[in-house]
Amino acid sequence: MAARAKTVDPPLSTGPIRVNSDQHYVLSLCEQIVGRRALREFSFDWLRADPDARGTRRKLPVDAYWPEFAAAAQYFAGPIIPDLKTASERTLQRIAYDQRRRTECARYRIQLVEISSEQLAHRGTKLLRDVEHDLAVLRPLVAAAMP
Repeated sequence: MAARAKTVDPPLSTGPIRVNSDQHYVLSLCEQIVGRRALREFSFDWLRADPDARGTRRKLPVDAYWPEFAAAAQYFAGPIIPDLKTASERTLQRIAYDQRRRTECARYRIQLVEISSEQLAHRGTKLLRDVEHDLAVLRPLVAAAMP
């Protein structure tokens, strides 16, 4: 019987959490590596979307944020940069917002760890949840963002 990973306390959330999602699984592994819980779906005042029809610019969240380390994580189901030849308008907007996250986080000296399902044990865009393999992949990515 395979060893089960340690359970992680429920995340501190500023937004909705889907506990059975691949995103929750990956971020929980990141929290295990860091040794601290992250603020999930955290929004910075300075990270905003384009203005909507009323001129409102909503906050763009990062999936996880560790303020004590000035580090954040963003999970992607699929490639980090999707195929531009088949991209919809919504996909192009998401690409622009992902680039904005990179640029603004760097500007505010926050290390952004980007994790794609393609980097972990997966079938299609769905993770296989091979904890040992996934931890081995995530450790160097997360460690590179920590001071």
